[in-house]
Amino acid sequence: MKPRFFFSILILNALSAIASPPLWVGGIDLSKNLNIPLIEAEHRVIDECEAGEYQFTLGADIVFHCGEFVAQWANSKLEENDAETMVRGRRSKDGLLWSEREIIAPGFDGPGYHSHGVFLSHEGTLRSFNSQIHQQTVRNGYFQGLCTDVFVFNPQLKKWEKQTVSGLDGFWPLCKPMQLANEKWIMAGAKNSPQTALPRWRSVTIASLSTGGRSLLSSIAWFA
Repeated sequence: MKPRFFFSILILNALSAIASPPLWVGGIDLSKNLNIPLIEAEHRVIDECEAGEYQFTLGADIVFHCGEFVAQWANSKLEENDAETMVRGRRSKDGLLWSEREIIAPGFDGPGYHSHGVFLSHEGTLRSFNSQIHQQTVRNGYFQGLCTDVFVFNPQLKKWEKQTVSGLDGFWPLCKPMQLANEKWIMAGAKNSPQTALPRWRSVTIASLSTGGRSLLSSIAWFA
């Protein structure tokens, strides 16, 4: 039997969840297994692939947007983030039955690829923030040519369209953008090296770590 690679989710029974008491209200030690409640759920595989056929799946994200679940993941042909990597997705109205695959970030002409990212559903618009790597060479832990591309789903054309952004060079998004109380935005991720609208960003490093001869940087990016 060929090995299979997949990722999946648990779908809660909505009616049961409404009728049941809250899962946790405080005052209970959840470090003990006996105190963790059991919930009724169904297991569903969103995507699976065969060895040798885009076999490496990584960086999954899922969002509920305009009445449906949308899932995405990076799909590499043989190895993690190889030259054939692309970003794929599927959709579902109920979390049980899923659509055929769609391509969110297709790649581009020349060497390089798009890899996993994060969704943002905001004011009826669905965006996907995905890393773009122009070159395969990795030096001192950094992906050369790294930046973040943003794709916006066009519901009329049912396709993803690239949006022009600024300030996300050398940045790999790892957590979805969060809006602050002052209406500005913040997004956490990994870094390779005053607006309130989504297309303009600036990044600031908040932690730096060097280990084993490799430099690892974490950073945040926000709207100024």
